[in-house]
Amino acid sequence: MKLNKFVMVCLIVAATGAVIGGIGFLLGGRVYGLSLGGKGVVVSSNGGNIGSDIEYVKENKNLEAFKSLDLDVAFSDIQIKEADHFGIEYCVRKDCPVTEELQGDTMVIKQNRPKGMIASFSVSGISYGNLAKEYITISVPKGEKFSTIKLHNESGDITLGDLVADELTIEDAFGSIEAQKLAAGTTDFILESGDVTVDEMQTAHMTIKDSFGKAAIGKLETTDADFKFESGDIKIDEIKAEQLTVKNTFGQVLLGDADVANKVSINVESGDIEFDQLTSDDVELYTTFGYVDGKKATVGNILMDLESGDCSIDDILADTVDVKDKFGAVKLGLREGAETYSIDAKTTFGSVTVNGEDMGEKYRDKSSDSKKQLVLNCESGDIELSDVE
Repeated sequence: MKLNKFVMVCLIVAATGAVIGGIGFLLGGRVYGLSLGGKGVVVSSNGGNIGSDIEYVKENKNLEAFKSLDLDVAFSDIQIKEADHFGIEYCVRKDCPVTEELQGDTMVIKQNRPKGMIASFSVSGISYGNLAKEYITISVPKGEKFSTIKLHNESGDITLGDLVADELTIEDAFGSIEAQKLAAGTTDFILESGDVTVDEMQTAHMTIKDSFGKAAIGKLETTDADFKFESGDIKIDEIKAEQLTVKNTFGQVLLGDADVANKVSINVESGDIEFDQLTSDDVELYTTFGYVDGKKATVGNILMDLESGDCSIDDILADTVDVKDKFGAVKLGLREGAETYSIDAKTTFGSVTVNGEDMGEKYRDKSSDSKKQLVLNCESGDIELSDVE
């Protein structure tokens, strides 16, 4: 996994600061921190005050009405809030001014990149350029519907209230995204390091990509949702969709009530997959190091492939269940009873039990007239099937 170059530079300079601080302390002085910018690496010591010479500008003014917003900033928190007018309020560094220009029906807001200090470092931590609270707040009339909203931030949190747009695109390198209620035709979130928290979202197409951060979504209604995470948990309390695709390298996938008409595909390298209620025509669950734990599933076909971890569903109704588990137990509660299925179950190191009866290492029952089938394979672990009462 590749670390962002900026993060790598931060870590190297922070380590350098720790070394210099230790040397200075032993020599009777104290190094308060380092600053990295246009003047190179600057050491502040013996009472030096990093950022004391930085001037800030504050503005609060009205904006012309717009239907689209293109916002590109450097190191500021962004907020879009409802009001009775279009406006902007900000506090930024004087050498990183903010400009606003109405181009057609698009409001273009840009912030110049800093020429001096980019980031400050101390022995105890790292601060990305925000020695004072820097922010940009955009006010929009309540209920306004936008064509396109594009937000780009290099370092800072983004907070949204209720927002309606045909297209919503947010790129945030180092910062979190938090929203109350979003409605959009297409939604794209791209983060390097930060969390995504949304209370409610309605969108036709949704994509969230995040290298280091977690996602927590309360209610999601969409045609298709695509999550691509490298390290962080993904939690969705309620989702109604036609297709759900999740890829996560290190982290859990936690679903509450998931109603996905066509297909659910979840692939986790190291992490657990959990759901309260899952409904779908086609389900594929893969995890290398983790377990699958479900309370209730109503599905057409379900494939669960595990390398190391237990697979358990308390209550399942399915046409076909295919489970491959190398190191872990399989436990299924069958809503229509075991006699409804054609069963082919085998385990190398373990036993198969059906409604409490030990069937040995291998069990096959083709007596059912139904086309429903269970195909269960374990290398090391027990297989337990039981009727749901």
